[in-house]
Amino acid sequence: MTSPFVYVVGGKARDTKSPLQEWEWFEEARVLRVNTETGETETVIRYVSPPEHQPEVGGSVVFKAGHRVDRTLFLCTQTEILEYDLDGYELRNQISLPFFNDLHHVRLLSSGNLGVAVTGLDLVVELSPKGDVLREWATIDETPFARFSREQDYRKIATTKPHLAHPNYLFELEGGLWATRFNQQDAIRLDDPNQRFSVADIAPHDGHVLEGSVYFTTVRGELVVLDAATRGREKRRVYSIPSIANSGQRLGWCRGLALFDGGRQAHIGFTRLRQTKIERNVAWVKEHLRGGALRKPERSFVSQGTMMVTVDLDQQRITGHVDLEPFGLNAIFSIHQDVPKPR
Repeated sequence: MTSPFVYVVGGKARDTKSPLQEWEWFEEARVLRVNTETGETETVIRYVSPPEHQPEVGGSVVFKAGHRVDRTLFLCTQTEILEYDLDGYELRNQISLPFFNDLHHVRLLSSGNLGVAVTGLDLVVELSPKGDVLREWATIDETPFARFSREQDYRKIATTKPHLAHPNYLFELEGGLWATRFNQQDAIRLDDPNQRFSVADIAPHDGHVLEGSVYFTTVRGELVVLDAATRGREKRRVYSIPSIANSGQRLGWCRGLALFDGGRQAHIGFTRLRQTKIERNVAWVKEHLRGGALRKPERSFVSQGTMMVTVDLDQQRITGHVDLEPFGLNAIFSIHQDVPKPR
């Protein structure tokens, strides 16, 4: 039986009226545990990086995408990998290396090692559990560190943007490690980049492998389901969550996905939009910020704040939502189904 509880991973925004850059938005990393049947929500992990792992000027503390394995939750901040015990929410392990900048995803690989998307350097690395670097892959056509110095401590630099690829999620398929690339709107196999999924015409996130398909989100609120065997050239399905919700506006920046019931249902994250130079260059965000409508709504749906929406994909209807901003979560990066404690 599927647990009604999920962990929602993200961060709390700084409470200030002063203009901030995108990489300065967040002051505390947080994980919420949400009962999807009742909406009851509690904050179970709060974290602030120590000064030695933060930039000299600017920067944020926020959890990007993580990975749950049994009763362990692997998380990453901009500059750290953290391992938490879900029974007592204790921090069991921490890794921070000088080349860590704007980490976006960590996952435990089938080898027992860690895969890490080092987004700030357009890089993916495989680490031992102790943090030894075992393999490196550039996510564009260059050698690792071609544009960066191995002598620099990138934890002390707030941003290296613009990124050329912006890898934001990792998944394993057919014995290889794959990276979802925001800028190229695809996912590539790192040891053979000619193998790729063309995901969408707008920036993708996520990459969840389930029963022969790979599930991606796009920032404007689509769930794109691609056939793994044909790399999405056949059996391609696209669900527009704002259209299913019959919302009069975009629901926010879509990112974060947990599948259940054999992929027939999904929890999907939406983060409140904030104006930045980068976002103002994205046409669909322009439309949202000036109040552009998808279609006339038959009823009011939900607030435009940060929230988790539950969708029945078979029936294409919204079955629930939880507003998370009242609990101090202003951005979502990943969602993880809980599992019962062993008896």
